[in-house]
Amino acid sequence: MDLADFLLADVSLLPVNLMTRGQEVAADTQRLLGDLTSGELTLPVERHRIDGLAEAVARLRSGEAVGKVVLDLG
Repeated sequence: MDLADFLLADVSLLPVNLMTRGQEVAADTQRLLGDLTSGELTLPVERHRIDGLAEAVARLRSGEAVGKVVLDLG
């Protein structure tokens, strides 16, 4: 696997300066944390063991993965 190609596949880099938007960021953070705590907001995460790296990469490349794909190194 070419790590550079993997990291750059289907990626957009957008500059965002949150330092100038402190109050907005703080308010949004509190709202999102409340939604996470209450269960109203959930974050989809696919976990794969390190020996499932090929499957994880295949799911990312195919667009089938939903949310974040995480490798469990433990």
